[in-house]
Order: sequence, then C-alpha cells, then structure tokens
Amino acid sequence: MKQAKYYKLKGMPVLLFSLMFGLLGVSEKDKGHQAFEASQLCLRLLEPNVRDELRRLLAFMAVAAEPEGYRLQKQYDNSSVVCRTFQKAIVHNKSMSKTKTDQLVLFLMENHTELFKTPVSLIETVTKQLQTLQQGRDPDTTAAFTFCQQLTVEQYEEQRELATMKQLQQLIQDLTQNTTL
Repeated sequence: MKQAKYYKLKGMPVLLFSLMFGLLGVSEKDKGHQAFEASQLCLRLLEPNVRDELRRLLAFMAVAAEPEGYRLQKQYDNSSVVCRTFQKAIVHNKSMSKTKTDQLVLFLMENHTELFKTPVSLIETVTKQLQTLQQGRDPDTTAAFTFCQQLTVEQYEEQRELATMKQLQQLIQDLTQNTTL
C-alpha cells in the first residue's frame, strides 16, 4: 500500500489520542457519550488541513477495510491489514501498547463519520450564547459550561468528613515519622 508510505513520510502530528483513548475504557452510557463528545472536540481543535487529511485517511481506511471488498491478504482480514498498515501514520504515542493502538485506530476507523461532526452540545451552547447577544444581554452572565457537580448537603458533609479524617491521619503519620519534631 503506497498510501501508507506517503503518510509515514509526511507524518501526522501527535493528536490528543491519550485523551481520546479514555473513550475506549468508558463503559457507562452517559460517560461514554461525554467521552465521545470530548473526542469530537479534540478533533475539532486540530488545524483544518490536518483534520481534513485525517478524515480522508480514516474514510479511505474504512472503505479498504470492508470485508466484502478485495481481499488484501489471504491470512488476515482487511480490517487488521489496514489498521496495521496505517496505525503509525495516525498514532505517534510510543508509550501506548500495540493492543491499545490497534483498538484506537479501529475505533477511529469505525466511527470516523460521527467523530468529525460538531458535537450537539457545542452547537446548542453557541446558539444560546448568540441568542443572549441578540437580546442585548451580557453573555458572561449565563454560564455556557459548568465545571463542577452539584452535591446534596449529605454528600458534601460525607466528603468533608472523609477528607478531614484522611488529612488528620496523614498529619499523624507525618508527625510520628518525623524525628526532628
């Protein structure tokens, strides 16, 4: 496959695949959706030419990997051959195991059409912010994103108690181990 040499020589930049790889380990439905949206945002942050090239490469890989298509190698299925051929062009993370790299490339290849779409939550947020501006209100007064999770009083008290106990235990341990005090 001459395309693989082209991409290996050209070298794709390191994409935020370590963050995206977290998507593969998420099993809960809600968190899986959030991780998928985070992956979409990561791809959205790439330079447009890099994003387009990656999108075209993944689309080509998906077509070449179809089991009904021309058999690329007799001893392996097309998906494995395409994945192995192009994985070094996509993932430049040497600390990631071969199995994880394979999983990631297969995931990207199988979900390439959805991954390159703009997340619905981003569209909704931008729409709300634009409506706020059109109404003449200050967009900073409406929070676009929340970075914390609201807790009940009981949850807060439990966390406060656990954290206090943990820190007190750490203090006692430090005092008993420190001979200079």
